[in-house]
Amino acid sequence: MGIDKAIEMYETQYGCLTGITTPDYYKNGKLMECSFEAKNILHTPYGDFIPQYTNEGTRKKYIKSLSFYENGNLRRLALEEQTLIHTTAGEIQAELVTFYDSGEIKRIFPLNGKITGFWTEENEYGLAQPITLKMDQGYVEKKFISLHYYRNGNIKSLTLWPKETMSVPAGDIKIKVRFGIAFYPEGNTKSLEPAYPLFRNTPIGKIACFDMNANGINGDMNSLNFNEDGSIKSLITSTDRIKIRNRKDNSIEIIEPYFKISLINDSEEDIVPIKIEFIDKGCILYGKNIYTYVYKDYEFEIENMAVTPKSSCSDCASCKSTCG
Repeated sequence: MGIDKAIEMYETQYGCLTGITTPDYYKNGKLMECSFEAKNILHTPYGDFIPQYTNEGTRKKYIKSLSFYENGNLRRLALEEQTLIHTTAGEIQAELVTFYDSGEIKRIFPLNGKITGFWTEENEYGLAQPITLKMDQGYVEKKFISLHYYRNGNIKSLTLWPKETMSVPAGDIKIKVRFGIAFYPEGNTKSLEPAYPLFRNTPIGKIACFDMNANGINGDMNSLNFNEDGSIKSLITSTDRIKIRNRKDNSIEIIEPYFKISLINDSEEDIVPIKIEFIDKGCILYGKNIYTYVYKDYEFEIENMAVTPKSSCSDCASCKSTCG
């Protein structure tokens, strides 16, 4: 299967492509990715899609309109305009879709605008519409940056816009989440980003879980992680001091969040939280160094809110984030 460069046509399992520009190919000659200067219609198991073929210059990203895996299946598809996609959790308007190599939808991005001085995140957020999802805990209606799926169609993770929060069940309580939440294949919560310091019981004591530096790039990885049975697997704290006493010689170590010069402004300091991972019969603490402790050899004392985080945000009064 090849491309006739004179008439710019390429046959795919989704239909014949025309008006191809800036094509790239695999070594075997198969089309890897391209853009378009003409309207095309792709016939897929999820419906008919029109790849992006215009660029008005203000908001649209100038990216390759679509890409393929080497096996010929779609890999990424930038749409000319928002298009309705039916999923097991609900109907979603999408501007960008990615796929697994076996053909299933991997990620859906309702919006795909470029953030510049002329088109800000605030402008993009203003275009975002609430999406209603049917989930195990009921219906959820929020503005999402992206939705990540398992191959079977179950939701793998959700990424919220920074101004959005949602409440999700975690054990015996409901937790307010910012930025993102991830799920195990069967629907149990895998990880989440607490919207505020969340006090949770752990094998070493009650700890305030919160990451001052959470960035919300996507909801796949978050600061509070659970095992499949709901127990805490790991967490990040920006505020708590941990004293560890060696049972053998009574020596004490103190591990706590610390400060370093900001990469944005060298006249300011940013907090560096600590991560705690709970393993069989012990825990691992990630601070300035990595420390491993076996429970039977040590005693732990937690001083909640002992370290006061500093925020590089200079205008907390007008900021609508939840970190404060």
